[in-house]
Amino acid sequence: MNRWLSGIWKTRRYRSLAGIALGLVILATLLGILACLKTPVGNPERASIDPRLTGIWLSGNPRPSESAAIIWIFEPYDARTWLITAIEFGHASGNTEPSAVPSSVGSDVLHILESLREHPPGAASVTLSKTWLADLGGRTFLVQEPKAIPSRKSEFRPEFWVFYRVQLQGARLLLSQVKESTEHLDQATSRRKAEGIIARHAADANFYSGTTVLYSVPHAGYDDVKSILKHIGFDP
Repeated sequence: MNRWLSGIWKTRRYRSLAGIALGLVILATLLGILACLKTPVGNPERASIDPRLTGIWLSGNPRPSESAAIIWIFEPYDARTWLITAIEFGHASGNTEPSAVPSSVGSDVLHILESLREHPPGAASVTLSKTWLADLGGRTFLVQEPKAIPSRKSEFRPEFWVFYRVQLQGARLLLSQVKESTEHLDQATSRRKAEGIIARHAADANFYSGTTVLYSVPHAGYDDVKSILKHIGFDP
């Protein structure tokens, strides 16, 4: 796993594995998009990454006076999957209430990143996931398999998977929450059953309960991201 951050994104100083596990819960709360499955859907051995998603994305509100922001790094692990790193920022007070996403992209995103770099927040948590795309029912879904969450019971075998519909609109990436109670999707224990339920409802707008927007960070903002991550212990 150490090779996933090729150079810039090496992470020898995680605050703790417990903090990472907690970060997954915080991240889900912030986004409001967590849909968990007891089985993966799609096939990471046959999937293909979409290079348009590769890069750095921003969601939340990173202004120092307000609550959390999230920087997402979509880095290809191979031709089929990404290793996604999501870094959540917030105040030292630990406030993790959801906040509005930036209303624009481009220069405004760069301005927000500069603000984060000049006034780094007091807390951060990190989540990692092996991620792939799955096409079901004529729609595309992003499937995340959480990593770095050890368990005495399962060792390093995954116990759940997170997924949501994904749509790319220019420099915006839309992640839509799925109503996992549909046909008891959250109770499905076989890939075939889960995929069947999703395929039957994928085209139905009522299958989704909300959308979170990620904004693409232009390459001109990557140095700011590097500086921000260095502040929280990511070694260059």
